[in-house]
Amino acid sequence: MKARNHNVKKSWHIVFFILALLVRIAFLAFDHSLDDQLLDSMEDQYIYIDLAKNLAAGNGFVVSQPTWVANAYHPTSIMPPLYPLFLATIFKIFGVNLVLVRLLQAVFSAFIVNLMILIGERLFRWETALLAGGLAAFYPALVMYV
Repeated sequence: MKARNHNVKKSWHIVFFILALLVRIAFLAFDHSLDDQLLDSMEDQYIYIDLAKNLAAGNGFVVSQPTWVANAYHPTSIMPPLYPLFLATIFKIFGVNLVLVRLLQAVFSAFIVNLMILIGERLFRWETALLAGGLAAFYPALVMYV
């Protein structure tokens, strides 16, 4: 009985992951984010991309243009390092490809839904965990900030 219950839960995890991923990709398509452009970008996006390009090129954690608290081509801690390193890895392997970045972020965001289910199951009941996963799958901020 326990193995069957485990397989049912595993199936729900797969269903919720696919559902969350499809919602995020549909939003990207609707938002015209599946082209390699920065639409309605904020200044920090340019900084992250600039840092990533410099990291991928072997220049270190530097910006190419002087910005409000960083001089060009001087080591900086203007942004936390993990996201620029993620971008730099993609840029180094695949070239500057914003569509791939967005799709990978959609996959990571969809995994959050499964984490919500796991946490919900540990803290509450399975039904509550599924409700939390369903809400996370469609929660606008989790969908939009891919």
